[in-house]
Amino acid sequence: KQWYQRRVHGKQWYQRRVHGKQWYQRRVHGKQWYQRRVHGERMRCLSDILKACLQTAIKAFMALPQHEKVREHTVFFLHRMTQCLGNEIVSYFPQAVDALLANSTSDTIIRVQQLINDIIAKIREPLKDALAAVLMKIFNKIFQILKEYQGIVSTGDHSGYSHRMLERRDIQKHYYIIIGSILRFGLQDVFQAPTVRPHFKQILLSIAQGCDLPPGDGFVEKGVYEINKNAFGIFKQFVALWGGRLAQLPALNQVLVQCATGKTFSCPLSPRFNPSDATANSVIREICALQCELAKHCQGSAYLNAVGQTIVKAGAPQAWAEEYCALLQKGSPGALRKRLRELCVQAAKNR
Repeated sequence: KQWYQRRVHGKQWYQRRVHGKQWYQRRVHGKQWYQRRVHGERMRCLSDILKACLQTAIKAFMALPQHEKVREHTVFFLHRMTQCLGNEIVSYFPQAVDALLANSTSDTIIRVQQLINDIIAKIREPLKDALAAVLMKIFNKIFQILKEYQGIVSTGDHSGYSHRMLERRDIQKHYYIIIGSILRFGLQDVFQAPTVRPHFKQILLSIAQGCDLPPGDGFVEKGVYEINKNAFGIFKQFVALWGGRLAQLPALNQVLVQCATGKTFSCPLSPRFNPSDATANSVIREICALQCELAKHCQGSAYLNAVGQTIVKAGAPQAWAEEYCALLQKGSPGALRKRLRELCVQAAKNR
């Protein structure tokens, strides 16, 4: 009987222990739920405060658009709010971009480009519709400012380009960085949005301009090669993303056939191109990667025939051109880079 009572008492003790543990867990979980609720309410209150501050900052800038310090701190504040508010900044994006672009000049446009690129990189997919609504406003403002630099040429010496040419190059480089970010973060559909599609060919042709070396003689600065690299890299991304539907994208197909294909040789075979330069070699890397993508997605032998004819015109023997096309069919960018550098050296000797 005593043994039985001990067994019953042991069972009761075990049940009390289990019930006590369950009560403790419920209490802990209840506390955590309360903390999450309080934290959520606090974050919502903080978010409302930050959004009110952001709206006030945009209005302040619109009231004083020419004030240098106000503009500088507004851009800085927008960078910080992108980190703090995250996706909630999307609703303020069109208004902020419109206000900043309206009074942008060649001296201030780069900060705006950097801000836009930062927001694209941090927000990504939720930004797609808002970005499509203002993308052509952004690009048209950049095109307008770049026209101010028409007619500027290099001095041709090793002292570098003029201050104005450096400004132009920076604006152009950040323009390509924005396009590259749009493609890299999966927002390429904005180029087919109703507000952007009619201007898609114009955008592609502006990218093709970056595949050329600028006119002039002598020294080519590192920044020029960086622009070439970005431009060829953008075409490579377009082909990688949309290569399977080129027939449905006549603007892209036309620019690739008429411009990008020829420029993959005209740029490195230019008398000003220096294949021994490290940055120039990065251009060759992007060119060969683009050629491999084009060979993969362009049906038939027309593309390979065009490549072979270009190589022969550059002074290389027919057998060499056939070997290059064979490597292109295999999709071997490393071997292509070596051959293209050899072609550059050979073309320099034949001049």
